[in-house]
Amino acid sequence: MKNLVLTAAFALAAATPAVAQDKADAAADANYSRDLVVTYDDLDLDKRSDQRKLKNRLDKAAKIACGYQEIRTGTRAKDSEARTCYREARANALATYDAVMESHGKGG
Repeated sequence: MKNLVLTAAFALAAATPAVAQDKADAAADANYSRDLVVTYDDLDLDKRSDQRKLKNRLDKAAKIACGYQEIRTGTRAKDSEARTCYREARANALATYDAVMESHGKGG
C-alpha cells in the first residue's frame, strides 16, 4: 500500500487569566502536531490527472490537519495559527509530492 504521512504543527494559543500566566506562557510555547495518512496506491502517477488528484489529497489533508476549514463562531476569518499551519503543511506536502514523483520517475 502506498501511503504518505502529512504532519501539521502549529503553536497553541492560550487564553487564560493573568493568575495562570506562567502556565499560559508554557502552553504558548507548546506545539500541536497532527499526522494524517494520504493513500495513493489507487493512482497511476504516469497520468497528469492522477498527479493532480494526489496534490489535491495532500492539500485537503493539510487543511484538515490544521483545522483550516473549521468555522469559528462570530467570524468567517481564518484563525492566524490555522493559516500559518496550513502554509507550512502545504509546503511540506508539496516537497513530499516532489519526492514521490522523483522516486516514481526512477521506477520507485
